[in-house]
Amino acid sequence: MLAEWHIFPWGPLKNNGKYPWTSGTAAEKAAIRARINAAVRWQQKTGHVSWVGGWAPGESIKK
Repeated sequence: MLAEWHIFPWGPLKNNGKYPWTSGTAAEKAAIRARINAAVRWQQKTGHVSWVGGWAPGESIKK
């Protein structure tokens, strides 16, 4: 079994040629870390592997 989990929908788009993944408040960053830790604990408990995926309702390329 391979589990897939998501933190946010696919993106964000690049801003000035860079992905703005390092921005965010301390609370937002803590929420992401909590979700990652929950996935790691689940993997350790079950022995199953997982990966982080992304989803998108449409294209994520700015034209």
